[in-house]
Amino acid sequence: MKRTIVMLAAFVSLGLWICAAQSGAQEHEHEGHDESHKAEHEHDHAHVGQDKPGDMGPIPIGPELKRLEQFVGTWKVEHKMWHTPDAEPQLSHGTEVYKLILDGRALVSEFESAGPEGTFKGHGLTIWNVVKQKYQGVWMDIYSYNGPQISWATCDDEGKNWTWKSQMMGFDGKMMSMRGTQKILDKDHQHMEFYATGPDGKEFKMMEFKYTRMK
Repeated sequence: MKRTIVMLAAFVSLGLWICAAQSGAQEHEHEGHDESHKAEHEHDHAHVGQDKPGDMGPIPIGPELKRLEQFVGTWKVEHKMWHTPDAEPQLSHGTEVYKLILDGRALVSEFESAGPEGTFKGHGLTIWNVVKQKYQGVWMDIYSYNGPQISWATCDDEGKNWTWKSQMMGFDGKMMSMRGTQKILDKDHQHMEFYATGPDGKEFKMMEFKYTRMK
């Protein structure tokens, strides 16, 4: 699943083969990129100034972080996965334990399930990114050959309907976009679905999770 290896190389001698006109064009393009990056940085810095105290103290526990409290606890999970749009789903059962850390500023989870392919284990982290004004998720599991998966989410004011977006490596080894929906049905039940793009370019349901809080 979902793994690529990113390789970076510095070709120092490349400049010897580029004519002066090309170098000038690249320098102009680089300056434009720097200005764009500077504007983005200034935008993010403005958010920090708006959302954090002037002394840059700890992140305040606002309504965004309060929404994470509803997940705390131990949940029984029924999980279905479709490898292709026309495949039969693989069913597994497991548990996920959520707890808050950093005095309520981050939500961590430990997931474990058993199914046709054996035992699966994963670890998640969710925060409120003050600068980006979005929830940010980090996911790592025993199949994370390509490192952790980063995702971003928004939700309604009540924190009952969430939308997640990320990219991951598909079963064919290619990167693909993922869209997830999460619905809080009540304090003891939640439902998640993740969709991916199939070989025909159409979206299909790839994963489904049904959560029931364990008393």
